[in-house]
Amino acid sequence: MLIHFHVDSMGYLCHTPLNLENLQEKSPLYLKKLAIKTLKNAEFSDSICHLINLTPEDDIIYRPYYIHPANISCNSRLLWSRGSIVLVGDAAHGMPPFAAQGTNQGFEDAAIISRIIAKIVKNKQLDNPPILAEEFAKYEAIRRPLMIKMQTATMKNHSWSTSQWEDYQNLVYRRDLEKLFNNI
Repeated sequence: MLIHFHVDSMGYLCHTPLNLENLQEKSPLYLKKLAIKTLKNAEFSDSICHLINLTPEDDIIYRPYYIHPANISCNSRLLWSRGSIVLVGDAAHGMPPFAAQGTNQGFEDAAIISRIIAKIVKNKQLDNPPILAEEFAKYEAIRRPLMIKMQTATMKNHSWSTSQWEDYQNLVYRRDLEKLFNNI
């Protein structure tokens, strides 16, 4: 992403999935070479690589961020709720920024959990821990498999075939949410 600051001044932002060990305590020169190598491997134009190569090492700022995976063993006890507390959106399953799905998936979480909570309230079960656990487990069972697919997709979509892109678009844009909501 290129950013125009003011006359004769610009910057750029480069995102790439890397193990944290590849960034910790590394020199700016190492990071610059790593960025160029990553861009070349992804077949970016030589002009972009040249731009990064021109960047003075003193001007390089880097900040790792961590996306907690949704694919932690589904056999483990519930991760997204405890008692009367339930996590939604990035609190439950952070989304990499590469496919612009973080907010969208947070909205879907909110839509589903609000229906579940409305049902709990309607049935006067807010003070019933087993019912809360059961209903929150339904929410997680509905959302976690999709979040695993979404996180995987956003980290690997740069190397997809046409059919993989079609599968992704079907997954994201052609789900029958009304049917899903009616089954809650």
